[in-house]
Amino acid sequence: MGLTTCMKDQTGSIWIGTMGYGLRVFNPKVNQFKSFLPKKSLTYLYQDQSGHIYAHHFLSYAQFDQINNQLVPFLTEAIGGSVPHKNFLMQSKTGFLWVSSIDYNKEIHQLLKYSATGQLLKVYGLPVQTAFGSNLNQTVEDKAGHLWLGAINGKLLRFDPETETFTVFTYEHLLPQRGAEIEVGALYFDQAGTLWIGTTRGLVRADHVQHKPSFALFKNNSSDRQSLSHDVVSSMVDDPNQPDQYLWVSTKGGGLERLDKLTGQFRHFTEAQGLPNKVVYGILTDEFKNLWMSTNRGLAQFNPRTFTFRTYTKVDGLQDDEFNTGSYVKTASGELLFGGVNGLTAFRAEQ
Repeated sequence: MGLTTCMKDQTGSIWIGTMGYGLRVFNPKVNQFKSFLPKKSLTYLYQDQSGHIYAHHFLSYAQFDQINNQLVPFLTEAIGGSVPHKNFLMQSKTGFLWVSSIDYNKEIHQLLKYSATGQLLKVYGLPVQTAFGSNLNQTVEDKAGHLWLGAINGKLLRFDPETETFTVFTYEHLLPQRGAEIEVGALYFDQAGTLWIGTTRGLVRADHVQHKPSFALFKNNSSDRQSLSHDVVSSMVDDPNQPDQYLWVSTKGGGLERLDKLTGQFRHFTEAQGLPNKVVYGILTDEFKNLWMSTNRGLAQFNPRTFTFRTYTKVDGLQDDEFNTGSYVKTASGELLFGGVNGLTAFRAEQ
């Protein structure tokens, strides 16, 4: 497209004359990113079935009031004489809210059941010798209505809400037996029903979860360039174009990975390919089948067909360049939300 003239008017809009494509106008003042809740560092984000947004802030959850740009306390009642740390919140298909909690004073780990409006209904203690991670936690629901909870050191819990019972599975034999606690930072059911477990020591694949799960570990091997680049896994999502073959995996130190589910081999994407930073906190897919990633140096938009990146920073209107672990959600309306060290950024990919 050839340009014939370019000028700025009194409002700041830029007018561009083209050869054969008419007159174009660009307003650089229009900011398509919206940021909220300044000076608040947000971790987990979640949207319930009624459209309410919840954010994890200072060891507990709060409801996001967008009109007044503030957080409203939520699930603040004491349990057993103390207020436990509420680590992860999700809603099941039946409408109940489920929260993983840790009472650090009493060293008690529990699953809490709430009504959709936040009324505490029941408390379930975790099975013996199982515990939630102090920093990371995840719960997902399968098609049968069971809850799957990631526990530390290779324990996977299945909770049946109807019978109110836990079943414990383990893949600890695949993991190192020494060092810091191994926590679960991501759980994801892919299109085929395979459960993927993102841990601080590698990516775990769980097959046949409705019967007797079998586990396989993907980890970094310095002598294998097609192995996982970094063992701290933060999120996973099916490839929007070929979900049966590829899984996209984000790591906190190795960048973005594409796993070939058929061969078990990884393709790596780092700064050399256009990713702004190797620390990737979360991935969301937009309606155009692009991937969006939060990093320590802004948001990255990635086209998984052409392998091209585009980076946005706080200059473009983001809350900050640094985002947080687990702080991302796609709303029912298609809006993408990412939380960071200075609040919440929301936008629509079409804009």
